[in-house]
Amino acid sequence: MDEPRLRIAARRGNDEEPLTPTQNAWLACVERALPRPPKEQHSQDKLESLARQVSRMVRDPSGFTSLPHRYAQAGLRLVYVEAFPSRGLYGASFLLDDGPVIALSGLRQRLDIVLFTLLHETAHIVRGDLEKHGGSIIDEEDQPHTLGDEDETDKLAAHWMLPSAIPPAPGRISQQWVTRTAEAMGVHPIVIVGRLQRLEVIPWRTTLVKNAPNVTPYLKAWQRL
Repeated sequence: MDEPRLRIAARRGNDEEPLTPTQNAWLACVERALPRPPKEQHSQDKLESLARQVSRMVRDPSGFTSLPHRYAQAGLRLVYVEAFPSRGLYGASFLLDDGPVIALSGLRQRLDIVLFTLLHETAHIVRGDLEKHGGSIIDEEDQPHTLGDEDETDKLAAHWMLPSAIPPAPGRISQQWVTRTAEAMGVHPIVIVGRLQRLEVIPWRTTLVKNAPNVTPYLKAWQRL
């Protein structure tokens, strides 16, 4: 397969190595799926303002459907290409002549995980990481950080996702407590559960993730825009 046109600085074991065949194939699919460039010029200020609102926009999972239009208003394209079974690709962000692009694979499918990936890629663009690292970044599962600033990118994405600290949790965290907390913070309950899991307040195996929303149907709607 021919190398894609995108220049990549990947979060891989060694960013000096050539792209793997699977990475090349996924990026080739991304290139073919790109929508038309937005009419609006890219604005970092608009993008950062939008990033602060996205968690509320997807409080109802169907809100993912409107995100390509919202991002286009900030001069940025969103594209969805499903993750390949053999590779844990979460997403990528890159610069083209007509503006930045964020590609999502929908890996793990759960609302809070996909939302964090989107905000993580948005943070790369807002922080100017693409200019510093060759124009493109791929984020993969279970790979060491090679770009040197992934921790700060994660912190910014996490702040946009939940700008305020979660109130102290009770000794026994119930679904009712999670729902009340999510309503007070203006996010979907799974966002609260996911943050508590990352803070190791609750285990990864918990009944609180039962019926967590799968956002893949809404990401697939991007392909029809």
